[in-house]
Amino acid sequence: MAEKDSEKQFKLRCYAHSSDSNEAIKPITETTWTKFTQCVQTWQKLDGKFGEIARCFLQNHGGDDDTDCAALPIPNDGGFHRKCYQLFTDISKLQRAVRTKENRDKEPAKLEAKDLMKSSCIVKKDSEPPRKKVRMIHHSSSTLNMLIEETLSSTHTLPRICILCHGNQYRRGCDGINKQQPLSQCTSTDGGKLLKAAQLKKDENLLLHIENKDCVAMQVRYHSVCYGNYTKCVTKQVSKPPRDPLYFQSFKVFCEKYIVSQIINDKQVLRMSKLKREFDKVVREVDDDDSSTYRASSLKNRLKKTFPELCFMKPKGVYTSEFVYVLPKGLEILPCTEGGWKINMR
Repeated sequence: MAEKDSEKQFKLRCYAHSSDSNEAIKPITETTWTKFTQCVQTWQKLDGKFGEIARCFLQNHGGDDDTDCAALPIPNDGGFHRKCYQLFTDISKLQRAVRTKENRDKEPAKLEAKDLMKSSCIVKKDSEPPRKKVRMIHHSSSTLNMLIEETLSSTHTLPRICILCHGNQYRRGCDGINKQQPLSQCTSTDGGKLLKAAQLKKDENLLLHIENKDCVAMQVRYHSVCYGNYTKCVTKQVSKPPRDPLYFQSFKVFCEKYIVSQIINDKQVLRMSKLKREFDKVVREVDDDDSSTYRASSLKNRLKKTFPELCFMKPKGVYTSEFVYVLPKGLEILPCTEGGWKINMR
């Protein structure tokens, strides 16, 4: 009996599949089927990923635009991932898509009115229509790449968003009001410090868009705050060797044993307090010296200069030591407004 249940579970397919979910597929019930078909009825008339899912579903089940989706029987292999089902039946997402389509349908009428106005005026041949502003906040990596490909194919320029944070930056002014920070455009054709910082950090997602390309022609944009934070590893580089190569040999052995081997290669997460204790042990073994007076902050700054890819995260506790780690490519940890941290796809 258990083998039959597992075989049935294996045959289920997610009819609203739209994410890389690894969770088990749940069978469709009457309640979830009713809500799913109601959303299919609306999504089939809209554009985008969920519109394609709805139209493919109707095509595979013999339906069309006039078919009453609620009358369709529940398929034997019907199922869904919990995350996919929530995304497909999200009412707010569905309403936004409907409003977008309505606004897009109104555009031809607006263009006709503009053409009538332009016919009575002298229009310069070299003038260009104003570019529509794109406002996006915290894009995932796949969504951002799709947006960039669509924009490049039509205008040969990147979308008007920050290439670093992919969203909006706000700063509190003198009047106490949060104001949106303006975007600055790259003035160096090869990317300048931005390209150097991306190469040091081995940021393949950013290198894909700016390496060996004309950043001025593509109109690469960024917030000044995002640019300053991202290029710190370049601006703080010192051309001359450090004046005080204290514990030079010990630091080299320490880095090979713990930083390179455990953190970078094995992707382990270690506390700064543990690294300081291990560093003191290595100094006693290699240099036969006592490094107890060597500050943990000095060791941290030394690690930052040697390994720009290292990340340091301060936990919520005041007297808790920092975590030291290396993030997998394409991920970043951002602070939440309500407190804590969240993982974001770049």
